[in-house]
Amino acid sequence: MRRADNDRFIYAEPVFVPRDGSTGEDDGWVMALRHDRDTDLSDLCVFDATALDADAVAIVHLPARVPNGFHGNWVASDS
Repeated sequence: MRRADNDRFIYAEPVFVPRDGSTGEDDGWVMALRHDRDTDLSDLCVFDATALDADAVAIVHLPARVPNGFHGNWVASDS
């Protein structure tokens, strides 16, 4: 997660999502909600787990703020 974002964004607890057919422990994505202090809205950010210092590979802009401390779990569709 880019260090330059520290003043604007507050990231919540990340969740690891394995890639289908993954073979390595870091073969997947890290998803995290973030609060944008400038807009007071939230985004869902998806990072490549092998390159956490890189920019997000996807950002989903949410139409509202998700409260800090919101927790979720990843459950595979076959579970």
